[in-house]
Amino acid sequence: MEEQISIIKECGVVFMLVSPDGDQGFPGEVKIEVSYTVTEENELKIHYYAIPDQDTLLNMTNHSYFNLAGHASGTACNAKVWLDADAFTELGQGSICTGKVIPVEGTPMDFRTARRVGDHIDDAWPQLTLAGGYDHNWVLNTEFRKVQKFAQVEDEKAGRTMEVYTDLPGV
Repeated sequence: MEEQISIIKECGVVFMLVSPDGDQGFPGEVKIEVSYTVTEENELKIHYYAIPDQDTLLNMTNHSYFNLAGHASGTACNAKVWLDADAFTELGQGSICTGKVIPVEGTPMDFRTARRVGDHIDDAWPQLTLAGGYDHNWVLNTEFRKVQKFAQVEDEKAGRTMEVYTDLPGV
């Protein structure tokens, strides 16, 4: 794999990768870019761009985790989370989504009303036990391809709030 890093002005960075044909068993060479930009409004914007030379599967995402209480402050389980999602996709063997969509109603996956991450993370509920906590895809109630707010995270003690937006159907 060929990797490159570029600096954009003083407010961002672009990472580039060329994944050769056959890499990890996937067909075709894929040229991938992801940019991280911090705006004047203190927004973090992440943009993905990829060009494959053959039909292949692409599922570009990030797994950023933010502890709004600050560095070395301990667990993020006290953060209050709100998600605009009425359902999530079930996990199967190896924590791979089965494709089955399950309503969040009455489950520890229900964040439609803001609540602490730690309120149910240790519940003896099969989906949480399988994943070792929350590591699921929520099916958003947002309009596909329209950038909308789908999540809010707040640390009341630190006084920090993060709003999250996407134009995609899941998180």
